[in-house]
This record gives sequence, structure tokens and C-alpha cells, in this order.
Amino acid sequence: MQKKAVAGLSAIAAVILLGVASSYFSPYWTIYQMKQAYDRRDAPAFSSYIDFPSVQASVKAQTQAKVRDKLNQRLPGKFLATLGAALASNVTDPVVDTLVSPASVEQAFANAGPDEASAPTAPNQLQPNPAPDSAAAGQLPAPQADRQQHYLILYRDWSTVAASSPGRSPQAHAPKNPLWSPDNTFVFRRTGLWSWQLAAVEFPPDSSK
Repeated sequence: MQKKAVAGLSAIAAVILLGVASSYFSPYWTIYQMKQAYDRRDAPAFSSYIDFPSVQASVKAQTQAKVRDKLNQRLPGKFLATLGAALASNVTDPVVDTLVSPASVEQAFANAGPDEASAPTAPNQLQPNPAPDSAAAGQLPAPQADRQQHYLILYRDWSTVAASSPGRSPQAHAPKNPLWSPDNTFVFRRTGLWSWQLAAVEFPPDSSK
């Protein structure tokens, strides 16, 4: 009887560990699914993994912060800089809403050829712990370098992960939409035990230079 109880507890523990492990690695599956949707040019499926209002908010916040920094350097007085930033946001916010939308994804997929990387892309090769001097981190094939980019996925907390590129080939061409540049960091937030959505795009510090 005691052996049966121990076996039962062991089975329960194994199931729990399996569930925790599968939940931990679920971001990799989400990004793989995004890559599959990209390869099929399935815009609705790709968009289903994106929280558009959240991504829009992250892009707007970064854009407004950069505008304020530039205006603070060029305009005398905080009031003028604040006013200029407010006016600039009236122009940039509608642009962000247009670029970060399901319609934009649909258009990008429709315009992309079979071998082009100009549409929104997702990483297709994931390396949890790549070596810093790994050739794969810095050597990417062209012209599909954006699609073949290697990404490092790190947990910020249990509900947030960040996917970033540990290296990029000088030959890699920049995508037409800067939102999907491999230089950016893509932040995913958990929406369920095994499900995630892209919630923010973080631009590199020198992206405005």
C-alpha cells in the first residue's frame, strides 16, 4: 500500500514538473508558431500573437521620449519643449497606429515575395544559451538574414520574456518597416499557462542617431 502511495506521488510530481517545464519553454513554441505563420503568409495567424494596443503604446512612449530629449536640447525652456513634444505626438501617434496594426501586417505579407524578409518576421532558430563567440551569432546568410536571425530569449519575470539578437551580420539588410528590425528587442507577455503575445518592441539606444 505504501509503495502504491509513493508511486502515485511520484507520478503526480512528474506531471507537475512536466507542466512547469512545458510552461517555461512555451515562449519558444509561440515564436516558432509565428515563424510558421510567416512562412505560410498567414497574416491573421501571425497577428493573433500580437497585442497591437500594447505594442503601439510601447512604440509611442519611446518615440515621444526621444522627441522630448531632442527638443530639450534645442529649445530654451521646458515649456516650449513640452509643447513641441505634445504637438509632435499628434503627428507621430497616427503613424504608429497605422504601422502597428493587423492591416499593416496584411499589406506587408501581401507585398512580400516568397524569399523576401521585408514583411514582419519572427525568429526561427532559438538558442537559449549561445556562446558569445559563436559563429552563428554573428554570421548570417544573405539575403534572408532577417528571417534566419538567431535570437536569445531571456525571462524578465515569470510573465515576461525578451527576445533579442546576440549578433547581426553586416550583410543583413534592414527591413522596410523598422519595427521588425533584428536590432530591436521583442518583449512577450504571458496570456495563459502556455500562451504568449508580443506586447512591446524596444528599440536600441542609438536607433535615433
